Amino acid sequence: MAASTKHVIFNNVCSLCRFSHVFFRKISKTATKTQYPASIVLKETTVDPVAMETMEKEKVTMRVHPGVMRLKTVRLPERLERAVQNIVEKYPIHDMQKRVKAFQNYLHGRHPPIEQDELRLRAKEIEEKLSTDAVLDLSSLPKDEVDKVEHSRKAKLFQKLRATIYKWKPLSFDAPGSLLYMVSRLCQDYSVILKCFSEISKRDPRFHPKALFDLGSGVGSVIWAANEVWRSKIVEYFCVDKSVDVSTLARLLLQDGEEQREMHVRGVYFRQFLPTTQENTFDIVVSCYTLLEQLNRQERLDMVLSLWKMTDNYLVLVENGSVPGFRLINEARHHILQSASDHGDERLQGHVFAPCPHDGPCPKLTQKGIPCFSQVFYRPLKMLSKSDVKVSERYSYVILKKGKRTEMSGWPRVVQEVTKASKHIHCHVCCPSGQLHHEILTKKRNGKDLYQCVRYTSWGDLLPVRLSGVVPEQSEQSEQSEQSSENSDSQSEVKHTTDTESDCAETDNPEEKPLPT
Repeated sequence: MAASTKHVIFNNVCSLCRFSHVFFRKISKTATKTQYPASIVLKETTVDPVAMETMEKEKVTMRVHPGVMRLKTVRLPERLERAVQNIVEKYPIHDMQKRVKAFQNYLHGRHPPIEQDELRLRAKEIEEKLSTDAVLDLSSLPKDEVDKVEHSRKAKLFQKLRATIYKWKPLSFDAPGSLLYMVSRLCQDYSVILKCFSEISKRDPRFHPKALFDLGSGVGSVIWAANEVWRSKIVEYFCVDKSVDVSTLARLLLQDGEEQREMHVRGVYFRQFLPTTQENTFDIVVSCYTLLEQLNRQERLDMVLSLWKMTDNYLVLVENGSVPGFRLINEARHHILQSASDHGDERLQGHVFAPCPHDGPCPKLTQKGIPCFSQVFYRPLKMLSKSDVKVSERYSYVILKKGKRTEMSGWPRVVQEVTKASKHIHCHVCCPSGQLHHEILTKKRNGKDLYQCVRYTSWGDLLPVRLSGVVPEQSEQSEQSEQSSENSDSQSEVKHTTDTESDCAETDNPEEKPLPT
């Protein structure tokens, strides 16, 4: 009898445990619904019908939709790599691996020179602090002692001032320095420019430049990238670099490393000084890593405006993928657009072609305080890497196009890596409206086409969609409560999304940090 009683009690306890487990599991699922981390609510967002029609005609899948701007891992042309090998064999670089790495770190860590106003302000702050800390009464001292104290205070002021500012100096290359630059930066420069030119060619297939201008031509990376994209359509390459040695090395690369040969690309001209803007215009103007070489902000703005006046179609500006590089690109972009509106000259009218789908301020910077970078993958020189590794290069850039923006609404740009979670995708896009949005998509709610389109989209690509029904963040909760009964089935696929996943989507790029104030 006692055994049967124990058996009944045991069964009741097990039933109670099973009930409580199911009950609390339902509560946790219900609570998870309120943690839906989307910052906008997608209503009728669909793949652009024009893009769908193009893919159907060309019989391509979503893997290569029209918004894909990324390149496969870039490798130098075989002819160029053989030329580099021939030159390095003739003029070897002592301790090459160590010097290349140190030089690359130095270039990436460069800052623009400090402005005179900011320098005076810092000096004044340091001087006030030194005067506050000083407790010595100078009125009771003789003149000689006062002079010594003042001299010591000035020496301490200059010492502290030098410790707080970046020691900028312009880059100047002799023959050995040009060789080191070629080995250190040729692959990166070529890959970045090739990606910029490839996007112009893909989005504007009717554009066939005949004349190209390159300021700060270096070892000729722009020539090789332009020749790779447009081949023999370009009949004039006007290259300007203040270093004669680096221009000589660029010419030697076009001669396959043999001084007796002719350059295999015709129409290349090397100069040391800028041509006049009134008489010379070019279909496409390029300036890579030259903004950091200007003495002050006014020189940078004057140089950028001169380049814009020389442009007939496209202006390409590239800088380091660092906070100073992004600031200089943002400064040049704003100055060109502002000058066009201030002067009212139709010849200066233009708009941002890439990466921004708008002409307003960068929303990633204004909303999150994070600079907006791009990246490209490349294979380093074989002499620097024994294994066939893939390396990423981050950079800041802007492509400006002459004329007013023709399309009323373009495609948004993906500004972070797309996070593929269980049955849903996190995607951060910069929209034509100038706003930054975080989208969460599922196959059931958004459809198979849109889900696959976003799934095969990467950082830097355009998203060929039409955003509609975007609800502001402040009305998100009320909109979700009104449609909770209608969308319960569609939201069931993403109700397991946790706060940790949303945080990972917000900071999926751990190297990006807010800009210092």
